[in-house]
Amino acid sequence: MSYTILVTAPTLAQDGRELLDAGGHRSIYIPQGQSSAAIERVLAREPVDAIISRIQTLTCTAIAAATQLKVISKHGVGVSNIAVEAATDRGIPVYVTPGANAQSVAEMVLGLLAVSRRITWMDAELRAGPAPRMASS
Repeated sequence: MSYTILVTAPTLAQDGRELLDAGGHRSIYIPQGQSSAAIERVLAREPVDAIISRIQTLTCTAIAAATQLKVISKHGVGVSNIAVEAATDRGIPVYVTPGANAQSVAEMVLGLLAVSRRITWMDAELRAGPAPRMASS
């Protein structure tokens, strides 16, 4: 059986897209910068079975509009952008994917640490060696 899956992002990683395609599922992607109202309109007109939630907000109105909705999966751990109570009231489970973006978070932390501590600048200074001394007269 194939399902219609709404992804609240412009795309997924290639592996994710391939998994959905291999299952014969229809995927709908939300373009960058779309409002919650745009998601609500899609859910009102399309027979969406599942939502893969990224950073866009899933409001009570959006969840109510998705009459066929069976499950919501959050790519990440926080669900502050999902009206969980509205989903729960309809018996729709909301899942999280802990660790799914752990590497990206770790890379960002290390990058911000390097910038805040001026590590790359200090590395360049050390590699350049001591500054030339001025000759005394």
